[in-house]
Amino acid sequence: MSETYTATGRRKTAVSRVWITAGTGEISVNGDAFEDVFTTLTLQGQVLEPLQVTNLKNKFDVRAVTKSGGIPGQADAAKLAIAPALNIHEPELPPPHTSAGP
Repeated sequence: MSETYTATGRRKTAVSRVWITAGTGEISVNGDAFEDVFTTLTLQGQVLEPLQVTNLKNKFDVRAVTKSGGIPGQADAAKLAIAPALNIHEPELPPPHTSAGP
C-alpha cells in the first residue's frame, strides 16, 4: 500500500485539503474529475502547476476537497495545497510557495 501525503492550501476565503498517493495522474475535486470543476485551461493549468514544474504529473493521484470562495480561489488553494504535499514526499524539492502573491 502506498503512502498518502496531505496538506491544506488557502487563498482568500477558499480552502483546499489534498491527499496525494502514488498513481497515474488522476485528479478529483469534491468527488468529481477536476476538469469538471475547473472548466477552463487556465484554472486546470493553475492546479497542475506544482506537478508539472516537478515533473511528477503522471506519478501521483490527487484527491482534493475545496470549499468557500469562488472557483478561481479554489483552484489557487488546491495548487497551494499540492505543492507542500509534494514537498513532504520529495524533501529535496525546493520549498513550495506559500503565497499566491499580491
